[in-house]
Amino acid sequence: MNRNTKILTIVIVVVAVCAIAFFGIRNQMKQHSSDDKNVIKIGAILAMTGPGAEYGQEALDALKTAILYNQDLCKKNNVRFELVVEDSKTVAKDGLNAYNAIKLKHPDISVVFSHASAVTNLLSSYSKKDKMILVAEATNSTPAENNPFYYINQIDDYVTSKLLLDHATDVDKILLFYLNDDFGSNIYKKMKDAGSVKVDGVSFEHTSNLKDIVAKASINNYKKIAVAGYGMSSVNIIREIKSAGYSGIVLVSPGLLTVENKKILKDYASNVFFVVSEIPGEDIARIYKENFGRTFFSSTSIDFFSAGDAVIKSYNMVLEDNIPFNKITSTDIKNKLDTQFLNVKAFPFESITNQRFNYKGSFKTIDGERL
Repeated sequence: MNRNTKILTIVIVVVAVCAIAFFGIRNQMKQHSSDDKNVIKIGAILAMTGPGAEYGQEALDALKTAILYNQDLCKKNNVRFELVVEDSKTVAKDGLNAYNAIKLKHPDISVVFSHASAVTNLLSSYSKKDKMILVAEATNSTPAENNPFYYINQIDDYVTSKLLLDHATDVDKILLFYLNDDFGSNIYKKMKDAGSVKVDGVSFEHTSNLKDIVAKASINNYKKIAVAGYGMSSVNIIREIKSAGYSGIVLVSPGLLTVENKKILKDYASNVFFVVSEIPGEDIARIYKENFGRTFFSSTSIDFFSAGDAVIKSYNMVLEDNIPFNKITSTDIKNKLDTQFLNVKAFPFESITNQRFNYKGSFKTIDGERL
């Protein structure tokens, strides 16, 4: 083989290798492009940093669980779901910036999940104007009343007050420690107005001297005490109640049921019960454990899983009505949510079985057992 022949052979080999690589990459790009055509994106404006980051992470994991849980259904309809996450930092203006970023980068998104009333109250008016479905874990249900595209996926003050009262029917009076904001105050008012049991209330602030408040409350005059609030102040008041030697039952609002709070209250667990109305099924818990390494499902997780599940199923129902996925509007999804999943506008996790006001209450201890 002479020198020219060798050079020609090398050139041919190089060209062939480049051609194979080129067509391989092009095919991958085509495949990726084809896959992207079947992607339905959902926005998630969550606290990934800041004081609410624990809740934000649990919400995100729950939404991912809902996607995994519905994989077979989505495969059948040839779609897959993708979360677009922006950090709200639990700050209203940052939440609005996150909302605007999602709208600008992903104009095809029709549903956004979020949490924390400070954030979601501000987002509500924009959601209404844009006809963007806003699914919010928020304690204040007022903005939802004027926005047909706003849904609450949390146990709100009405349900919380009813759950607490459901487990106080065997006493003639109960003492309620409540956080002095619209959430805690509304629970106190609703419990008193119900009239089923005498309710004495003691309010506290995030910055209160909780030890003094508990010391002045005559806690041993009550067989049952309830705590309604969120954040470390509410956790700490439970610790102060138990540290003061109280041996009766302490009922705790569901929103305080988190992985971190479970750890913090481990040494104070005796006779402390979080009041919940549903425990997730074994298949959901299995997916959650396999993917996130935890066996515990918090109230936030339940709220976001169930709402995410409802939204994903609603999309698939629209697809089964032979509407092309790239033609689906927020109104299409809203119609399915309203007719298939909800019997009232504000829905906690009972919505999927249409049990918003017909749940059967149950106790759930810190260790996850039922009474």
